[in-house]
Amino acid sequence: TSVPAGWSNEEQPFHHPGEECVHVLEGTLHVTVGSSTFDLGDGDSITYDSATPHWYANRSDQPVTIIGAVTLPSF
Repeated sequence: TSVPAGWSNEEQPFHHPGEECVHVLEGTLHVTVGSSTFDLGDGDSITYDSATPHWYANRSDQPVTIIGAVTLPSF
């Protein structure tokens, strides 16, 4: 997946059941999960409870290439 330059969903954070993992292939992605923030670069990954509000921002002038995976909640 490509995150366009300047894109952010800070105003409408994601939150959904399950667990999520994001891996940055190329670029820098600003990630906020709850009250914690992270700047991920090439080769970095993050995994978190996706029920916690989370948002991404590409603050650069280049697209960021990521791989994202979401698990279904267990019942």
